[in-house]
Amino acid sequence: MGFRSTWRMRSTSRGRARRGPSSRVSLRALAPGHGKTIIVRVNGIGTPHFEADLDAIVGPGLDIVNLPKPESGDDVRACAEALMRSNAKIAARR
Repeated sequence: MGFRSTWRMRSTSRGRARRGPSSRVSLRALAPGHGKTIIVRVNGIGTPHFEADLDAIVGPGLDIVNLPKPESGDDVRACAEALMRSNAKIAARR
């Protein structure tokens, strides 16, 4: 069984997403084959921080997005679509 690491995206009272140890730099710094499962809990799909959270974490090194309190399969599908948009943004910058 591999090591699991869970990080959480949090909102501050000022409305900015506050990154814990899960900054983009930290995820990208992981060496390939590091043997860890990386799970990041983002803000909820109905919050204004959701897509910014995904933009901050998407890319190599991320294994699982922990979506809090999805109310239906539609929420999970919307998360998957948002992940694809975030991936496309990252790819366009390269």
